[in-house]
Amino acid sequence: MFKKNLTPLENSYSKNGYSLTGFTLLELITVIIIIGILASLGMGNLNSFKTKTLEKEAKANLILIHGAEKIYRMETGNYYPSAGYVTTSDINTNLKLALSTNNWTYGISPGFTLACAKSVTDPSNCWYVTISSETPHTCSCTSSGCP
Repeated sequence: MFKKNLTPLENSYSKNGYSLTGFTLLELITVIIIIGILASLGMGNLNSFKTKTLEKEAKANLILIHGAEKIYRMETGNYYPSAGYVTTSDINTNLKLALSTNNWTYGISPGFTLACAKSVTDPSNCWYVTISSETPHTCSCTSSGCP
């Protein structure tokens, strides 16, 4: 029935001249489903990683604002702003920073009693620093006067 010294493909059964080796439709669908499940499990971790990275960005920028406020006070004798609540563009101009507004909006209350960062995509995600505390803390944006 089989010829000797032939490759497995040549020994396979054939029908109408076509080889019957390969994957069945069921096997292909099973592999696609498994890949889909593994990809969906990875997406949850990716979103968590992205959120933590964005929070680190906000904390680092608030520490920069805190340091820039100290330099501003040494140069002028008072904290910025002396009156009124300021937002990111004013902070960048007057404190000589380059804060991005892609992920966070920043604000400083008069006399630097509070500097705050609020997430652009999730307004409930908020961080702040004060004159006395350089370490960023989470806050409720509605009660703390965040931008």
